[in-house]
Amino acid sequence: FELSVAPGPEKAVTIRLVPPAGLAEACLGRAAAGECVLWIRNTVAEAQESYRLLKGASVVGGPEIGLLHARHPLFRREHLEEHWMSALGKDPACRPVGGCVLVSTQVVEQSVDIDADLLVTDLAPTDMLLQRIGRLWRHERNRPPGAECQAWISIPEGDFRERATAAEIKEALGASA
Repeated sequence: FELSVAPGPEKAVTIRLVPPAGLAEACLGRAAAGECVLWIRNTVAEAQESYRLLKGASVVGGPEIGLLHARHPLFRREHLEEHWMSALGKDPACRPVGGCVLVSTQVVEQSVDIDADLLVTDLAPTDMLLQRIGRLWRHERNRPPGAECQAWISIPEGDFRERATAAEIKEALGASA
């Protein structure tokens, strides 16, 4: 039995390469403007650090900030996944009114229906980047005039990209190498 399915609407995604400095504040600013930001880190330790930065820079009554990774105890992870799949899912009535930032690891790359307004991600292999970008603008919803579908890829600062040795590149990438 074969079934043909029409392709979904095209989606243009603007990719920006950004330094890691100031990302927490930029994410909070976008969330404070009502956007739902998904920040995917490559390791649990990096996700926890980003979450701490966001919590430290956030204000009372500001955007909701969450952390999701595979090392939470199972009962806690299930609760968090349920909350965030609802908050960032298809139903616009469930979206956080004041915006949000969800920091996660690869657990949100596949088989989850998350619809982010902005994706911030660590540098990763192309197949993983494509999966992560798939979390952007998944559902039709009212977007602000002039809104742009964007993915920000965080790349280490420095001049390691030209004529660098493998060891220098590995050091610049840290735990994500």
